[in-house]
Amino acid sequence: IFTNIKIIAGEKGLKNKVKQISVFDCPCVPDAIERKVLNKGDLFITCLEQFRHDHDGQEIRFYFECLLKAGCAGLLVVTDDRINLITPEIKDMCDKGCFPVILIHEDYPYA
Repeated sequence: IFTNIKIIAGEKGLKNKVKQISVFDCPCVPDAIERKVLNKGDLFITCLEQFRHDHDGQEIRFYFECLLKAGCAGLLVVTDDRINLITPEIKDMCDKGCFPVILIHEDYPYA
């Protein structure tokens, strides 16, 4: 699966410790950290479909801010259909936070 990946951002975080892996295909809610939905060491898988109507980039920016604030391990994006939603600002945020965002070009089933 990882032979044809592309590191979008956060390369310095590739050795982050992963505690659990989950799918996170919904927008982030403000209390996700307090409710322990997001935790340190979480590695998430997404296709970014939940942001297809996020025309101003507010929702996806908040999503990444929450992942970083919680100390999550990284994000696997399983299709490049919406990779353009990850703006230079978000990439910079992930680079500074050592939060890897990895594109898996192939469309593998989540299971």
